[in-house]
Parts: sequence; structure tokens; C-alpha cells
Amino acid sequence: MSDSTEALIGFIFLLGIGIFAIISLTTSMQITEKDITVIEKVPVQPYKIIDENDNMYVIQDQWQAAKFDSGNRYARIKEGKQYHIMTSGMRFPLLSWYPNIIEMTEVTNQTITGTISNAIKNNR
Repeated sequence: MSDSTEALIGFIFLLGIGIFAIISLTTSMQITEKDITVIEKVPVQPYKIIDENDNMYVIQDQWQAAKFDSGNRYARIKEGKQYHIMTSGMRFPLLSWYPNIIEMTEVTNQTITGTISNAIKNNR
């Protein structure tokens, strides 16, 4: 191979690594909040959660957010319960990436009642 071919291959390789790094950093910084009902827990690392709409989430440590408690977060989730979750990242099928649950709070009747009461008070 000529020097120019090797240089081109090296450039393409470095460009690919750069694009991969940018995608992984930008998707991990995307924060989303929603309520889900957990249908199934998959106890394989990274821990996976499936909601009532067949959406899959992962619970894994995330160095960008300084979250290193994935095992504890996974243990607190119970099947059949509803949770308000905050996720980072997004679904990226090519690399099998899923949104990562970084925060979660169980939604109870008391939580819903309090939210409705607060909304009514704020609208007066």
C-alpha cells in the first residue's frame, strides 16, 4: 500500500472514532422525563426494564452524570408498579443503545392526588 492510501485509511478510522464519540456524548446528555409502568425486569447486566408500551430502558452506571448506583436503582424497581423516570440518552438501534434510567420515583395515589391539588391551587 502506498503512503497516501495508509494516510487515508488512518484518517477515515480517526474520523469514525470522532463521530462515535460525539454521538455517544450528545445522546447521553439528552434528558427525558415520563411516567411508565414496569412490566418486566431483565436481570442481566446492563439491567433492562420493559414498560407497558414495550419500550426498553437500561439501568447502568453513567460516568458523565457521576451515577454509580445501578444495582441499587434496579433493586428498587418492582414489576407492575408505576414510576416517574428521568432518562439520559436515546434509542440508537445500530449500536443497541437504550435510554438509561438515572432517576426514578414510584408514583402512588398520594403522589397523583398531591399533583392534582397543587395544579388546582396554582390555577386559582
